[in-house]
Amino acid sequence: MLDGRMTELAGEQPLDIESASRIDLVIDRLVLRDGIRKRLAESIEIAGRHGDQIIKVRFLRKNDADGGREMAFSQKLVCLNCGASAPEITRAIFV
Repeated sequence: MLDGRMTELAGEQPLDIESASRIDLVIDRLVLRDGIRKRLAESIEIAGRHGDQIIKVRFLRKNDADGGREMAFSQKLVCLNCGASAPEITRAIFV
C-alpha cells in the first residue's frame, strides 16, 4: 500500500513509489470464519518479521468506502501512540 492506497507489485514498479511517505506491505487478506486460525497465525508471524515487530490489521466490511478501521500492534513492549516502553516481562516482576 502506498500512502493508504492498494498498489499491485506485479509488473513494473509504480511511478509514485519514490514519492510515497508511507509504504505498507500487505501480507494476507482474510475473511473471518471458522477454520482460518492457522493461516491467521502464520500471517501475523510473517507480518511481525517483515514489519520490524509492528503488525497492522485493517478491518474492512463489505460497504466500507473509507478504507475500514486500522489497528496496530507491537511485539516490542513499546506503546505505538506515545513511545513509552515497558520492562521486559520476567518472573521477578510477579514475585
